Amino acid sequence: MFTKISRYRKLADVSAPDAKGRTLAAKDLRLLPEVAGSFRHTVEAGDRVDHLAYKYYSQPLQWWNICDANSEFLSPLAMLGKETRVSTRFPLSVAGASLGRHVAGAAPDPRC
Repeated sequence: MFTKISRYRKLADVSAPDAKGRTLAAKDLRLLPEVAGSFRHTVEAGDRVDHLAYKYYSQPLQWWNICDANSEFLSPLAMLGKETRVSTRFPLSVAGASLGRHVAGAAPDPRC
């Protein structure tokens, strides 16, 4: 089920009930490992964690090691200074019914 380099391969198998009462197979929670030593890399424009993993580990699929060692960042994009912006201000419509603050094509609500 997992490749030999997967961080989940060695985790214990567990089972848990779902909302319908069925028992589902899953993997146990993966705790962050202790990180010994330190290394500095100055983030530059165009950096990606898979590229950095290739540069330092010769294996782009080991990007998660970099993320584990930098647990203060909640996302790889935040670590690289490229965190996506989240907006809740956008209009949606389905078959003419508004799901957002205004109907597409209508004048926008000035509160948006």
